[in-house]
Amino acid sequence: MSIIVKNLSDLKEVFRQVERPLVGVGVNAFNRLGLEDLTSGYRVVCLRYNLETPVIGKDVKVYCLERGRPIKHLKCHRNSTAVLLNKRTQKYLKKILPKPALLFYKPTYKIERACKEGGWLMLANPPKYGKKTIENKVIFRGILKQCGIDQIPGETNNVANLNFEDLDKKYGSRFVIQLPDRGGGKGTFFINSRADFENFINHHRVLEYTTSPEVVITKFIVGPSPSLTACVTREGILSTNLQYQLLDIPELWNLEKGSGLFSGHDWAQARFSDKVNQQANQIAQKIGEHFAMLGYKGIFGLDMLLDKETEKLYVVECNPRLLGSFPCLPMIQVVNGEPSILGFHALEFLKHNYRIDVNQVNEQMQRQKPGSQMICHNLLYRWAHNERELAVGVYRFFGGKFIYQRPGYHYKHLQNNDEFLIVDGVPVKNSKLTPNQRLLRILSLRGVIDLKNYKLNQWGHDVATWVYNQLAITPNKE
Repeated sequence: MSIIVKNLSDLKEVFRQVERPLVGVGVNAFNRLGLEDLTSGYRVVCLRYNLETPVIGKDVKVYCLERGRPIKHLKCHRNSTAVLLNKRTQKYLKKILPKPALLFYKPTYKIERACKEGGWLMLANPPKYGKKTIENKVIFRGILKQCGIDQIPGETNNVANLNFEDLDKKYGSRFVIQLPDRGGGKGTFFINSRADFENFINHHRVLEYTTSPEVVITKFIVGPSPSLTACVTREGILSTNLQYQLLDIPELWNLEKGSGLFSGHDWAQARFSDKVNQQANQIAQKIGEHFAMLGYKGIFGLDMLLDKETEKLYVVECNPRLLGSFPCLPMIQVVNGEPSILGFHALEFLKHNYRIDVNQVNEQMQRQKPGSQMICHNLLYRWAHNERELAVGVYRFFGGKFIYQRPGYHYKHLQNNDEFLIVDGVPVKNSKLTPNQRLLRILSLRGVIDLKNYKLNQWGHDVATWVYNQLAITPNKE
């Protein structure tokens, strides 16, 4: 008799029946966490040996390719494909019996082929659903039309055909140009003047960034940029509540890189009206049902824009994979006592015999959550190194003072709103840092966004600034 999942306890019971070993594969151990709260046998294979690796290793079995060499890195690409194709990784996985199921951030054709050859189950959709289809912004606008979902007023056009005067007449003095196959803000250009437009057209990397000369041009919408996570399951579409995205935050990312640069989330202050929430849930439902007809299953994320005046919610793009909110979102869901959406994602690919009370699960997933994450980058926009390092774990910021409390890596290790966590790739002293390299994440149970301007509030600013300054990042000598 199959279990009907109505809550977190039911979901854990289903995972107790899963016999196949589950292994996360990623660059940092922290990146592939998320299932350890559902099954005690979960383990991680990673590339980098960072300051948090041994802390995580006390609770989760971690096999790290760079263990013992935190500064001297292996000569390989810094991605999951390189980790999986490493001979030591494959030897390690072949020893795990029965053959494991592997969790990736984003599958590639090389990953797909290696899993097929190794007999490992890939807990992800085939890469055919990536940049050439669903993830492509031009194609996705067509999907929105098929689903009957209103799009941001705009068009798709060839770069060579763009004319500033024509676009200025259509969309006003502010509009947005997006490259179809670049995410995270790296392919988004806010046009506020002719100079901005000329800078885009003359940008020497424009055609390098995209496999197509076609771009998306839209009206500039004034308002915040919420997002949500959804999951296509055999019994219906699951979706979380909306969350604020942290975009273009100067304390976290050098804004010379582009516009709409992603650097975290705020769940704690993500309170929207019933009108907005209803739109979000309906949009997730329609898109999820369309994806199900295409054969897609599991997690996808929707980035949106909310028109501040009309409360009209628009979808900007879709990410058909795990998201930048992971593993933080599954951790927060567990802390919040709700079923983890990552668990349902894994079960869909495991084809385990279970049922879902979709309405009851959605009701829990769509309730208010605590927490935020700030993702810090190298702000120098050049090669650098850190002259100091920070201990991984829980810090307290109170009365203007920062005090280290204890080791930790999970939201459940935080005890109150005055505490925050430093984790995820925390660099060892004198690490080589590429321009804009991601340095670490700062996790907190409290909100960090100022809802008046969607930048960091005073607490978030003080914490982010202190953490960054403590690393003493210095430019490398030419």
